[in-house]
Amino acid sequence: MSLKKIIVSIIVIITLYSIVIGNTGRYNLIKNNILTICEWENAGATSTLIDSKDATRYEPNKIFDGDIKTAWAEGDKGPGIGVKVVFEIPTPGYSTNLSNGAKIMNIVNGLAYSKQLFYSNNRIKDLTLEYYVGVDIGEEENNCSRYVLYLYDTKSYTLKDTMDKQSLNLNINFEKAKNFWKQSRDIARKKGYKVFEGDYGRYLFGVLTIKSIYKGTKYDDTCISEISFE
Repeated sequence: MSLKKIIVSIIVIITLYSIVIGNTGRYNLIKNNILTICEWENAGATSTLIDSKDATRYEPNKIFDGDIKTAWAEGDKGPGIGVKVVFEIPTPGYSTNLSNGAKIMNIVNGLAYSKQLFYSNNRIKDLTLEYYVGVDIGEEENNCSRYVLYLYDTKSYTLKDTMDKQSLNLNINFEKAKNFWKQSRDIARKKGYKVFEGDYGRYLFGVLTIKSIYKGTKYDDTCISEISFE
């Protein structure tokens, strides 16, 4: 992996924060805490490393491509403490593979293409995972949908320094989360948003924040190879 040359995005401080993806896509948190999801995006990040030969090599979508030989890498100057990754969490009634919703989040930490690359680059040690409910406020141009977000819960995890898949218990009470979403939908409607009417299945999103890392022996890039749910 090459050393960082370009920081492709910055964190814009607003009421909570804004996630900007730069050239890696438009799956992002934007002004007033609104999430924009384009149909080709599976994940977004506040910072992504750009390879000079392949601009998409370390994009956030690599986290969900089912291939541990690919990875997302943050592009901050330094180890990426505070960098965020955002993605959808499967919920009951929406996910075809997980009819009861996600109970476990599996993560393959670091750049797991090889043992050498794994230890050469940073790996996540401590992380927080914030759960947001998203209220659908309509589709934009270019097949992108918009959600206004409300924070539901926050959990903390410590990962082992291993290339093996690690399983994190999400401990989500989907019934309570859905009720919170309904309350949030009413709040969004009162604020004047044109809210999608009906009992929508897609409503829960996760924001993973890097809190500390295992230091790489050669590079200062923090990576995630894969995330999946069961």
